[in-house]
Amino acid sequence: WGSASSPILYEGDEKKLVIITASEESESLFAFDATTGEEVWKTEAGALQGTWSTPNLVTVGDRTDLVIMVPGDGWGMNPDTGKLRWFSDGTTDNSTAASPTMIGETIFAVGGRRGDAVAVKAGGKGDVNDSHVVWQGNSPGRFATPVAHDGHLYVFSSGVLTCYDAMTGDRVKQVRLAESSSRGGPGGGR
Repeated sequence: WGSASSPILYEGDEKKLVIITASEESESLFAFDATTGEEVWKTEAGALQGTWSTPNLVTVGDRTDLVIMVPGDGWGMNPDTGKLRWFSDGTTDNSTAASPTMIGETIFAVGGRRGDAVAVKAGGKGDVNDSHVVWQGNSPGRFATPVAHDGHLYVFSSGVLTCYDAMTGDRVKQVRLAESSSRGGPGGGR
């Protein structure tokens, strides 16, 4: 399938960086100088092989964390160096496709065939499971990245849109979306 994530732009301490997830190609994250195209850093990790999600940036106090979800974990990295700052539980499937979503300093990850979900406060150092995990639950959303709005997470999967309270993980509402009656276009009108 190849990598499916989008590049992201980071205004670093000294340079503007373009950060690329090359999970399928080389089990790596790369940062390139946005002006010259030169490689600034490369981080290799076997866990990146099952990742198709786009990393996200979250500001915590006076620092920025590069957050990426990998099978089983969430990682907070230093976007200037590519070094791991912290890690937490993530979804338990053998792949991640949905990108992490942020509300303030809280990161939300959903996905996997089992519908695992986790909310984690960004920041910290090392293993932050005891200090930063806000909630863990079940929010099916294997491929689609959740949308955050007004304190809620909206997750779409298998024709069902579900709204969750972002701070508790409790389901607020769920609705099955109607299929399109048009035929002949991409996807056969579904």
